[in-house]
Amino acid sequence: MTDTTPKTPKTWLNIPPEFKMNVVKSLDLKSRFKLRKCSKTEKSIVDSTPYRIETVALNFFTQPNSIYVESSGAKHYSEIADHKIVIEDFIRLISHPKSSVDKIRLNFSNDSKELEYLMEKLSGAKIKSRRIDWETRFNNDKLPDFLKLFCPKTLEEIVLKYPPPLDLELMNKVMETEQWKCAKHLKATNHLPRMINLENFIHANSFEVRVFELTTQMFLGAVMKFIERDPPPGVYFSMFADTLNLTQMDFLFYDPVAVGEK
Repeated sequence: MTDTTPKTPKTWLNIPPEFKMNVVKSLDLKSRFKLRKCSKTEKSIVDSTPYRIETVALNFFTQPNSIYVESSGAKHYSEIADHKIVIEDFIRLISHPKSSVDKIRLNFSNDSKELEYLMEKLSGAKIKSRRIDWETRFNNDKLPDFLKLFCPKTLEEIVLKYPPPLDLELMNKVMETEQWKCAKHLKATNHLPRMINLENFIHANSFEVRVFELTTQMFLGAVMKFIERDPPPGVYFSMFADTLNLTQMDFLFYDPVAVGEK
C-alpha cells in the first residue's frame, strides 16, 4: 500500500544545525551579517562559525566610527556612532578559536574611552593575528599593554605608524614585550626616539626604522649585531635618517656586505 501522507518540505527552519553551520561557512560577510539578524538561533549559528579574515580595521579617529572587514575577497564597511557596537562586532569576528586574521589595523581618537573599552573586553584573551598596524597618534602609553593581548606565537609583524612623539621610556616598554621579541618583521614609519637601542630590532627577519640622526655608533652597532647573528638568506634591514653623521666609514667595507647561501 502506497503511503500517501504528504511529506513536510525541507526548509531552513527544520534542517539540522550542523548542516546550517556548513552553509554559513560558505556565505560571504554580508550574507552572514544579514542571517545573523533573523533570529536568536541564526545569530548563535553565525557566531559559532569561524571566519577567515584578511584585514579588519577599526577607525575611531574620525566620526562616525567605522569598521572595515575584508574576507575571502569580499569587503564590508560600516559606519556606527556607538563605539561599543563597533568593538563588540570586532571581538565577535576574531573571538572564535578557529578564526584566522591576517592583519588588524587600529586608529583611535584622543578620547581613551574606545581603547579602554576594547582592552577591557579583551582582558585575558589572546588575539590571533599575523600582523598589527598601530596607526593611532593618541593613547600611545597603552601600546605595550595592548601588544600583550596578542598571541606571540601567531603575531609575526608589528607596524608602528604613529606620528611623534613616542618617548624612549615607552618604546623601551614596547620592546620588552614577548610579542616584540618574537616578531619576525618590524617596521616604524615615523621617527623613533633619540638614543633608542636599535639592537632590539636585530632579532627580526626584516626591520625598517626611521631616526632623526644616524651616527657611526648606531650604524656599526646594528651591522655588527646583524652579522654576529649569522642570519639566513633573505634577512635584511633598512634604516632611514634625516641627518647622516657617519665618519670614517670608507675603510670599513672594501667589498659589499651580502647575506647569501654559504
